Amino acid sequence: MGNCGLTLAPLKDGDEDAIVKSFVRVEAIPRHALEKGIKWRWHSFGEYLGALEGNVGVNVGCLVGHIAVRQHVMGEDSVAREATGEEVEQMRALVRAGMEAGALGFSTNRNNRHNREDGKPVGSRLANNQELLSLCAVLGDLNAGVIETIFGGHRPEHLALYEEIARQTQQPVIWQTVQHRWAEPNLWREQLDRVEPIFHQGYRAYGLTHVVPLARRFTMKNSQLFDEFPK
Repeated sequence: MGNCGLTLAPLKDGDEDAIVKSFVRVEAIPRHALEKGIKWRWHSFGEYLGALEGNVGVNVGCLVGHIAVRQHVMGEDSVAREATGEEVEQMRALVRAGMEAGALGFSTNRNNRHNREDGKPVGSRLANNQELLSLCAVLGDLNAGVIETIFGGHRPEHLALYEEIARQTQQPVIWQTVQHRWAEPNLWREQLDRVEPIFHQGYRAYGLTHVVPLARRFTMKNSQLFDEFPK
């Protein structure tokens, strides 16, 4: 769990609704389900993992999400501006604490279609490259974990940053996604051509893909995509 920067921890008291707003919009989870289903019994990432112990019927691995980390340090400024150097250091400490508590890695999100329920961008979209590289560097320092990211359509030019992250951290980077689209029938080949030399140099930047066709089902009760249309 925890892909695309979306996690329920770390958490500061009073930030619960800010965290919920991202899940409502990005993952199209009804607000009432989140409010009824989440029992906020944690603050640190380690406490969150502990709350899962014995309460799920499958094995669970979690990534530390950039959105919650940013919210924890910056509050509502996380969806309004870039972080200061001091704030980045505080975020690094949270990522490290999460990894040391048992997280499998770190995830972030720059998909320009991913907004909160209130229309504001998810916090990780406001992070500059320096912040992103600094947080990913924690995994390099620990020599552990994977880095998962989503930049939206994943243009071939995005691979330059994935390569830099993989090179600096020496850890695997997982990006979304390689897929055929009739609107851009050659994009998948351009993506694979760009990622090939990264692996030839010994760095790992894996593009996820779908093993079955991606099908979307809509109801008029869920406006997660329709709300992007011009009014």
